[in-house]
Order: sequence, then C-alpha cells, then structure tokens
Amino acid sequence: MNLEITPNDFFDKVKDAKSIYDENLSKTGDDFNLFWILGNEQNELHHSSIIGCLLDPKDAHGQYELYLKLFLDVVYEKHPEIKQKLNFEIDAKCNIEIEKNIGTINEDYLEGGRIDLYLEDNKNNAIVIENKIYAIDQPKQLERYKNYIKKVRKNGIILYLTLYGTPPKDQEYDVNQLQDEKIYLISYKVDIIKWLKLCREENNKRGLAKINGLIEHYLQMLEYLTGNKKNEFTMEIEKLILENPVIAQEIVKTYENLKNSGIELLKKEIKDKFKVNKLVFDLEICKFNEKPVLLYLNFYEEGPNPYCSLVLKDVDLNKEEQLKPIFKYIYSVGWQKPSNSHDFGYKEFEKFRSKDNIEFLIKLNDSEFREGLIEPLYLEIEEFKKSIIEMLSI
Repeated sequence: MNLEITPNDFFDKVKDAKSIYDENLSKTGDDFNLFWILGNEQNELHHSSIIGCLLDPKDAHGQYELYLKLFLDVVYEKHPEIKQKLNFEIDAKCNIEIEKNIGTINEDYLEGGRIDLYLEDNKNNAIVIENKIYAIDQPKQLERYKNYIKKVRKNGIILYLTLYGTPPKDQEYDVNQLQDEKIYLISYKVDIIKWLKLCREENNKRGLAKINGLIEHYLQMLEYLTGNKKNEFTMEIEKLILENPVIAQEIVKTYENLKNSGIELLKKEIKDKFKVNKLVFDLEICKFNEKPVLLYLNFYEEGPNPYCSLVLKDVDLNKEEQLKPIFKYIYSVGWQKPSNSHDFGYKEFEKFRSKDNIEFLIKLNDSEFREGLIEPLYLEIEEFKKSIIEMLSI
C-alpha cells in the first residue's frame, strides 16, 4: 500500500515545519552565531586563525600552554606513535605561526609555499598542520612541507586536518603508508570538536566565560558544518524524506538538474564573453621587454568560483623599476601579492564563491542574473588591462 503524500502536501508540511522552527528560534536565538554573521564558515584561514590563537601559549587568552596540551592529548590519543616519535615539549615557550611563509614555490614544486599552522618547541620538534575545509591539494604540497622540515633540521610530523579525516588527494603517497611518511589524519568532526569541548570544560572550571563564548560559537558552527548536530527543522525534513522517498528522490533530481544547468549556462557565457573555449585561460594584455604580460583566469570546474591573477612570466619583479608603480595599483584595486613566484597579482571574485548557496545556484538559470555576474567581471578586467598598459607606457 502506497502511503506517500502528494508533492503539494509534501511542501506544505515542509513549510509548516519551517514555521514552527522559526517561531521556536525567535524565542531561543539558537541560530545567532558570530561566525555565520561574518560568513567565515568555509574560510580556511579564519579556521587556522582561531585554532592557532588557542594553541599559542603567548596569545591573549592568557592560559599559556593549556589549550596546546589539550590539543596534543587528543592527537596522541588518536595516534599514540606520534608521542614516541616526536616527544613535543609543551610549555609557554612553544612557537605557533599561522600562514608561515616558507619561501617562493620553485619550478618543480618541491620548495616554498605557506604552512597553515606551524608549531615548534625548544627541542627541535615541529608540527605542521595542513588545514583543508573544501580546498583541493596543491601540487606536491605535503612534499614541500616535508622538505622544509628537513631543511630546517627539525624532527617533525604533518597533521592533515579535514572536515571528516579524509586522506590527501593528488599526492604521491599511498594512503595506507601515510604514517610511514609521518603524515597523520585528523578531523574537525571528531578531533577538533573533542579538543574544543575539553577546552570548554577547563574554562568552566576557571570561570573563563568570555573565552568560552568564542568556543561555544565556534563549536556550534563546526557541529553544523560536519553534520554532528541537526536542528528540529532538519530532523523533520529527514522524517518526511523517509516517509516519502519517491517524492524526495524527484525533488533531489530536479534540484540537481536545475543547479547543473545553471552552472553550465554560466560557464558557456563566460567562454562566449571572453572568446575562449575553456575555463582556464590566459588573456595577453601586452608585451613588456618582449615578454607577454598575461592575465590568467581560472573558473573552477566544480562550481562557479573564479579567481584571476596577473602573471608576468620570466620577469624578475625586484629588478624592474618600471613595474613598481603597478604594485601600488594592484593593492589599490583590491588585488593581492601572493607567494607564488609567477603571480604578480591575485583576486578572488567573492560573488562567485557560492558552492553551497542553493538560492545562488538556482538563480543561475536566470539570464539577467548571469549577466549581472559576468559583465562586471569583464568590465573590471578590461579596466585593469587598460591601466597596466598605461603604466607600462605601451
């Protein structure tokens, strides 16, 4: 006997559940979260900054090495062999660096880059934390960090931190042999959340309500980000899906079709606008000292998430006096100077960063909405090209 309801009834029940949830929320304020307000939930640098702040014995929390000790307790419990290999000295003199610059990335990608979190003690031990939320692995990224540890003659390990403890991709390591390479997997879902709860417990004992306020907000965000915690509305949706699997399947299929069709339309119109046949391409601005000045654009294939960087190939920027004014211009228009030796400027177009924004993805099916994304990008790039040509007096 088929007990499934009609699609209209299904959506009516969803609306009713949302109304009840919103009414309860207005009484509790449970969804008020500083990190959601700031939109930081997917920004890896912000996560590294929060974790690094708590780990740093010298930071403003004033608890010295307490949080560092609790963190290593969690790591040692998961990977007991680390304590034997490393014997990291936990005291107030430990050094913690966020986004540690280890030099320019060389041509074979075996040196240079930025380490998300770098911990070292006074006994020549080092811990590298590679923090991944959604970003993909860079070429030979972990190999570069291993080489840096060897270069500075440290006894070190790498903690590969992801939402769910997944192994690195596109690396030259066998997943089953990661620990032989001194690479250990940890996760936000289990290890970071467990550590934060231990920190919260210690703070309660010490009456540190202000620090716990930050930790509570961060914990709440991670619980939802990793799927550890479900609100009442989510649980009601799950119940409806279990009771009505056929309708749910059709909704998912229709949503995926709408989402994918919008992304494909956006990609096609980007190609048409820039007169290219792929989504990773160079636009030649001009020539400088007989070498091309290229504007490199990359629109990530897995979603509408573009960035642009100005690339001056085979030019020693430090020796070209004529190029110095361009640095000021790049900063003035919101571009950055990254560590990569080939990148002269870099900018992400935030309005395209909507991988998990359902409303955005559905809107991509509207031609005027897509034009409102592509045209400003095109005009900004044209203005950028014009300014660079004028500065180079070409």
